[in-house]
Amino acid sequence: MEYIPLERIVLETDCPYLAPEPNRGKRNSSLNIPYVIRAMAEIKGVDEETIRRAAWENSHRLYRLPCREVLQKGAIKGCCGRVSQHGAVD
Repeated sequence: MEYIPLERIVLETDCPYLAPEPNRGKRNSSLNIPYVIRAMAEIKGVDEETIRRAAWENSHRLYRLPCREVLQKGAIKGCCGRVSQHGAVD
C-alpha cells in the first residue's frame, strides 16, 4: 500500500469475511470504508480527504462515469483524467 500511487487506488468491499478493525470477525460491508480510508491515509502519510478524492476520481475513470458533480464541488482539476501524485493531469 505504501508504494502504490494514489492514481491507482480504488476502494471496494467484496471480501465479506475480512472486515477491517474494529469489526474483524463480522461480515464486511461498505459501511467499513471509512476505516479503510483512515488506515490508508496513515500508511501514505496524507489526510483522509486526499484518499477519498483519489478513490472517487479513480473509480469514475475506471468505470468511465461522468464527473460533473465532482468538478462542481472543486475536486482536483482534471477529474477523471490521469492525476499524478503531484496533482498534474496527464
